[in-house]
Amino acid sequence: MQTSGGVTNMNVNGSVTPVNFDFAPVTAGEIFYMSQLMFVLGSGGVVNQLLTKFADLAALTNGIDLSFTFGGVTQTRSSYVKTNLDLYRIFNIKTSVNEVGTTTMMTGDIRQDPPIIFLPNDMMRITIRDNLSSLTAMSMILYGKMYKG
Repeated sequence: MQTSGGVTNMNVNGSVTPVNFDFAPVTAGEIFYMSQLMFVLGSGGVVNQLLTKFADLAALTNGIDLSFTFGGVTQTRSSYVKTNLDLYRIFNIKTSVNEVGTTTMMTGDIRQDPPIIFLPNDMMRITIRDNLSSLTAMSMILYGKMYKG
């Protein structure tokens, strides 16, 4: 997932102007089968797993939106993620905290079975609407297979 400018790290300030990260890889004659969405978050502080926080930050005010567009119809879940509890509910967080040098990492994933199918002009969008710039890193990675016709 990336912005229109190619930025992939979601540790951005979207509090004034929301920042969109899109996944829309399919061009004419291609079909993408998404089987997994992986979440990685890094913080210089301690991700102490307080469910009322977001990583080691205060709970997000505006939240993170998730949108899917299929066949020209867009469905949006506004303020979908605001706290660590939201992350636990959405992602299969097995190991909640890993120490990597001075960075604390939180990882999780969603496995899709059956996979989500992206046709040409379909899209997934994550919209950051808070200031996440103090995080070391945050990314969403999609796994699947691309088929060309």
